Amino acid sequence: MLIVNPLAAKAAGVEQFADRLDAISPYVSDAHFEVLLPQAQDPVTYSLLLQSEKASQADTLAPCSYLITWSTESHGSPLKGFSAYFGGDVYRFRNSKLQEYHYAQNPEPFSTTRHGVRGGVQQSAQFAEFLPQFIAQRLRDMPSDSSYAYAFHPDTLVSGKRSIVVEGEKRSMGYVSSEFEYVFDFDSGLPVSVSLVNSPGAISEQLVDVTYSPSDEGPADFTEEALIERWPEEFELYRQDSFRSENLVGKALPSYSCPYLDGQGRAQHIAGEPLQRPAFIVVIDPEVATAQQTIADMRLAADALPQPIEVVWAFSDNHADRASDLLGALQPGETALISARSIVRNCGITLFPTVILVNSDATVADVIPGYNNQLSEIVIQKASIMR
Repeated sequence: MLIVNPLAAKAAGVEQFADRLDAISPYVSDAHFEVLLPQAQDPVTYSLLLQSEKASQADTLAPCSYLITWSTESHGSPLKGFSAYFGGDVYRFRNSKLQEYHYAQNPEPFSTTRHGVRGGVQQSAQFAEFLPQFIAQRLRDMPSDSSYAYAFHPDTLVSGKRSIVVEGEKRSMGYVSSEFEYVFDFDSGLPVSVSLVNSPGAISEQLVDVTYSPSDEGPADFTEEALIERWPEEFELYRQDSFRSENLVGKALPSYSCPYLDGQGRAQHIAGEPLQRPAFIVVIDPEVATAQQTIADMRLAADALPQPIEVVWAFSDNHADRASDLLGALQPGETALISARSIVRNCGITLFPTVILVNSDATVADVIPGYNNQLSEIVIQKASIMR
């Protein structure tokens, strides 16, 4: 008599189907993304072009190479952008800002976040979670992660069509943090739709619906040359040399104007204007896994110096809540800025974090691009030449 464990059978079914999703390579699909935000009358919609290719065995950073092209409208004006990852390189374009991350130059932005949660700039690109290989990654998590409760339907009907469905919920701190339903075509295994409810029943409840459709586009060419050929204007106008920030040494700190974290006005600096005292300008991308450690290391360095130092926390995005969570209470001598695009742009920064050491006469004493495990020691050593 054969006794089958239904939980083991369900896990095996999900894992086998995840392998099938991984094998969809190359992948090309159009998609319609719709999210209904709390207290919004109308949903926010995006048109997507999703292109991916299964990662090589040597690439352990992401489950696939990908190119995600998106477009939407904001207050009646069209917006467009893209995210791409391949071979250890990440490119993102949004809001007239081109960001680059290169593993060979600085591996830290590609690191996972604390507690083993997947992070890194290559994993956190907007809309990447809807690629087949990223969906497969999530499906493999479900059997071994007790926070998931799910059902796998290998052969069912959805809107009269034979389908494969994975549905369920994820719990956090005893509450349901999200509900999900993934629908796939029975014959091809291709994604058909994804429905998500984030924070169900809460005031911040968010409804996400993604519908896939065939695309006229062909497979992507995952090279930098192909990206530049496809978006020549974006690379010509907005690309910055990753090492240009280091050329600031000995020169005047460029001008900038950024809002304060507390919303009380803007911090402005005009090139050549002296400072009240030497300063560390710490430029942080909150999505980079080392953001929290960077803050701790820089505070340790500032406390260890004999002379008073102004510490300016300059966050590259405009998420005040996330910046506040990372910083906690501001320490004496600290200033916090958000939307620090003018600092990023005018100082040529593409590696995060970047620390700019500025003398009281507003000349740049040194620049430290990227995170290093000895960051506090390096800053203390280099600060000895500041005046």
